[in-house]
Amino acid sequence: MHSQPTIDIAFVDDWELRGDGSGDPWKLQFEPIRHLARLFKERGMRASFNAELMQQLTFRRWEGLHPQLAKLADEWDEVVRETFLQRHDVQLHLHPQWENATFENGKWVLRSEWSLLKHDPEHIREMVAAGKVYLEQLLRPLNPNYKCVSFRAGSWVIAPSEYILPILADLGILFDTSVVAGVRYHTRRIECDYTCCEEAFLPYFPVMNDARKVAQEPQPIICIPTNQFRAGMLFVIGQDICRLGARAKLKLGLGGGGLRASAPVDGRVAGYNEWKYAGPKRSALVEFTRRVQAHFKALYISDIAQLNYAQLTRMLEKMRERARQSHLPRVPVVLTNHTKDIRDFSHIEKFLDLVAAASDLNAITLTDLAKGLLQGVYLIRTRNGLVRKTAPGRLSAA
Repeated sequence: MHSQPTIDIAFVDDWELRGDGSGDPWKLQFEPIRHLARLFKERGMRASFNAELMQQLTFRRWEGLHPQLAKLADEWDEVVRETFLQRHDVQLHLHPQWENATFENGKWVLRSEWSLLKHDPEHIREMVAAGKVYLEQLLRPLNPNYKCVSFRAGSWVIAPSEYILPILADLGILFDTSVVAGVRYHTRRIECDYTCCEEAFLPYFPVMNDARKVAQEPQPIICIPTNQFRAGMLFVIGQDICRLGARAKLKLGLGGGGLRASAPVDGRVAGYNEWKYAGPKRSALVEFTRRVQAHFKALYISDIAQLNYAQLTRMLEKMRERARQSHLPRVPVVLTNHTKDIRDFSHIEKFLDLVAAASDLNAITLTDLAKGLLQGVYLIRTRNGLVRKTAPGRLSAA
């Protein structure tokens, strides 16, 4: 038994505008990614950025009619290249609602389905292939060995589906990071239920028609869950008391605000406004009871933009606990982040300092993670036990 396994943390940012296409790319993307990349570089750490390619492909499609879009698309390319040259990684993220978007009166109008599950296989293949080709053509002049090896679906939705995982594997994607075990939400636009996931922490070979399930044998693609954690009732109560105290100080004019991210409901992170409940109407008593129960169960997605420092340290405690319980010497953990949501970098800086100083923590990129999988550094779960990836492959660090 290994009492203190090494945890290889992949800091992964979903780099995008808001889900409805709104927002200033300079404020939500270009400025914060440059600042965030600099924070990692100052600590000798590398991160990964999941570039939302449907947005960029749509900007390119309309740039001939609207010169301002050409300028933004060119800056997008420049920021991606600049970030990559700082030895950070860039991988593929995709929001299908950008398909067939139109630019009307200076605003984007997105009419396509938000859920990848609601798009037909031909369109999914076209979107993923186009995004992958765009990234590789953009970055291979800087590193001929660059490969797009990982994928994350918009709004996390990738299962169940008969065809998404086979399409990803066929296009050369080695692993997916869309699954967040325990998350459930239902809106008028999108629905997701990951409460039945069979693996919440370790890499695993998925059943090819349902990424929530672990396969009996190795498959052509791997799933690596994006980390989540339950904070515990006492921790949540403590956070609530601190939050109430901060609000009281603000009302009294004493300052002291700054706590972030209230406990989520049904596995939702506070701040994702489009994830509001949209199911059948409940009675007031049932709704109140459900909210109280969900609040104290407190499932958090490990999104560093949404968590305060106390929540981030609690997340780290839970990661270490799970790593020890795995009895493995080394485990990869995928965190997430959304630059569009960052308003204050101070909690992120403090957390990065904590990680940089820890002997059992190591910051890696998604390309590093892919190399580790191919080289057998990380074991992969099947229903029949842990195995190593045996397929040949060569990757170069970004």
